[in-house]
Amino acid sequence: MLLTEIFFSFLVLFAVATIAISSAIRYMTPLGFSYENTWILRASWGRLLDEAADSKVSGTLVRLQQEMEACNEIESVGWATFNHPYSTSTARFTMDWQGQELESDLYDVDDNFAEVMGIPLVEGRWFSKEDDASSITPVILNGMLKEQMFGDESALGAVYKSGKREYKVVGVIDHYRYRGEFNQERKGFFRRAGITDSIASRLLDVAVFKVRPGTDVQFEEDLTERLAAIARDWNLRIETLEDMRSSHIKEYMLGIGVFGVVAGFLIFNVALGLFGVLWYAINRRRREIGLRRAVGANAGQVSIQILGEALVLATLAVVAGIFVAVQFPILNLDSILTGTENSVPGTIYILGMACGAILIYLLVSICAFYPSRLAAGLHPAQALHDE
Repeated sequence: MLLTEIFFSFLVLFAVATIAISSAIRYMTPLGFSYENTWILRASWGRLLDEAADSKVSGTLVRLQQEMEACNEIESVGWATFNHPYSTSTARFTMDWQGQELESDLYDVDDNFAEVMGIPLVEGRWFSKEDDASSITPVILNGMLKEQMFGDESALGAVYKSGKREYKVVGVIDHYRYRGEFNQERKGFFRRAGITDSIASRLLDVAVFKVRPGTDVQFEEDLTERLAAIARDWNLRIETLEDMRSSHIKEYMLGIGVFGVVAGFLIFNVALGLFGVLWYAINRRRREIGLRRAVGANAGQVSIQILGEALVLATLAVVAGIFVAVQFPILNLDSILTGTENSVPGTIYILGMACGAILIYLLVSICAFYPSRLAAGLHPAQALHDE
């Protein structure tokens, strides 16, 4: 029973440690964009599809942008799709690359998006007016996609075809984790679009804009009223990325907290069981302990014996637990269970196993310490007399 309890306790601690370590590493990894003083405007008009409606939508979006740019509190305005920063939406794109299907995230954005979001480039440039004359769609790759497609070679100027459409790489960025601090990096690329394009304007329904530091909530209310007067039949909503980031962190930490409470309750019950079993075992072995003391064993040797036996049990359970835990990186089980393409690095699993083992040994040592001191305090004459 003890072996089984310690075995499952190790697996729980391994899971908690792995999640905690991977979350900490993700939190410290650069997002690739700036969220400070950045707001978003969601503009919903019902997704009209006919050409006349497309033209009307495009014209309204232009007027919305002009109204925002006329505000002294707003420094710059850009446009993006539904998978904007701190959203949970995803747009996937499958391309033909060297005879294989390569999947990645797709972000349709305009020329001002990088300026608003503070996205640094490591190679090349962002979209600009010079792309107007090109018949090839310009794209910007993130680091993961660039490495998979081109390796160590430069991707700038590369032209590739997917279906009937050609794409040209004009820039490369390093990171872009739009779903927040606790989400893994994913392969993705930016594709140029604009609100003046009647077809693209059906997709670009989110305006991102940088406001001056110190801009308060009153401006948000005033701006909403001014924009609503332009798009009367539309549903407009303004949020700040800082608030969205705060909500993202709270939701994630709430999930971690619930899992931690359940794990802590399980570990606490295992500790109580371990403590009780050791106490019971010492009472059953009073004669054995008395004989050891009578033939010359001191209190320290008896205490070390009881503690050592508990640690041997812990070692057997930890070895079995490591055998199960090591299957996760070997079989890539986390990607299979979560349905994501990126797996947790093997080093994080190793750290999780090490933390789990250390915590198990610490737990067992604490639970065995007092019973071992009780055993060491037994007087040989009293123990033999009781028997």
